[in-house]
Amino acid sequence: MPFTPVTTLDPERLRNASRTFCEVFGIPCLDPHQEEAGQNALFYHWQPGNTDEDCQKIVLVIGPLAVLMESQASKLNQKGVPAKAITSRSPNVDQLMTDLGQNKYRVGLVGLEMALSTEFHAKVLNQVKFTKNIICLVIDELHWICEWG
Repeated sequence: MPFTPVTTLDPERLRNASRTFCEVFGIPCLDPHQEEAGQNALFYHWQPGNTDEDCQKIVLVIGPLAVLMESQASKLNQKGVPAKAITSRSPNVDQLMTDLGQNKYRVGLVGLEMALSTEFHAKVLNQVKFTKNIICLVIDELHWICEWG
């Protein structure tokens, strides 16, 4: 059977997903751009023929504040989403990077300096398991791009 890309998502199921997301994370509603981003992720994530391994997608967040990323990772873990903040304050940074590169977390939160390091590139970004499964790159404080380069 040839691959047939998904061209639509069931509107009722999308409404249910949005409602459930808001309930789980304790927010009143999603902004339209947040709903669109979520739909795009779902659209990519659940293509026909995906195996369980294909559904182990990763979101990588690059942000400037270690304490905030650690708090976000903790909250995601409490909600059942395997997440890890990898910062200069993290114990066992080498192992955390290896684990992220081997697809052991659904969300990785890293500081810019960490993301730019040769070690991060070798242990995470150059790993086939990671590159096959990254579904989204989020840059927190996007306006810093001009400053970061």
